[in-house]
Amino acid sequence: MRLNRRWIVVAICVLISACSPRAPQNAAPTPSAEPPAVYSAVTSPTATIGPTDFGALKWREVGPAVMGGRLDVVAGIPGDPSTIYLGHSSAGLYKSTDGAATFSSIFDAGTSTSIGAFAVAPSDPKTLYVGTGEGFPRNTAALGDGVFVSHDAGSTWHAIGLAATQHIAKIAVDPHDPKTVIVAAMGPEFTPGGERGIYRTNDGGKSWTRTLYVNPTTGGADVSFDPSDPSIVY
Repeated sequence: MRLNRRWIVVAICVLISACSPRAPQNAAPTPSAEPPAVYSAVTSPTATIGPTDFGALKWREVGPAVMGGRLDVVAGIPGDPSTIYLGHSSAGLYKSTDGAATFSSIFDAGTSTSIGAFAVAPSDPKTLYVGTGEGFPRNTAALGDGVFVSHDAGSTWHAIGLAATQHIAKIAVDPHDPKTVIVAAMGPEFTPGGERGIYRTNDGGKSWTRTLYVNPTTGGADVSFDPSDPSIVY
């Protein structure tokens, strides 16, 4: 009796499976009653925004907080501890007159805010020299556009040459003559040639003479006057 019931259940399952409708394998899909929707990437504005909609907005600092990055040079004035100059590798030159409590940007000349070198004339603190273009080779060193001078402690600036140097690593001013300046020019970072080596001016930048040159791939990285004898330079 049990065997007969089992076979009866199996037979019923086979009959149900055989009677179920099956779509032919090669049959074409049934066309939809409605065409597929087409979406456009451009949508028409549904509202007009006027000036009054921005009335409650206020400016706030959102960065980039680290764009100043590396400080290439810090300089002061002997006998004046309140005046400090900071030269950023990519964010300009800043001055403090209150002992570093606050700083103001004082350099917007030329086309580059990358400061590679800075010097205060020892015999005239109002005469400042800036060499643009970070002087330390690295993958993100910004280019400069030459040397600039200020005769009023940074209020105004004038370009005085060596624009093709691209990177200036050091500026030294004669301890007794603010117009005698020596510049260590790094030159292009990854290509030979350009204005590289050691340059000297005796007229405050009206003319320059390259006094030390090694080869097209060697630049000047540092230079200094002997404070006891300016005729000696290292």
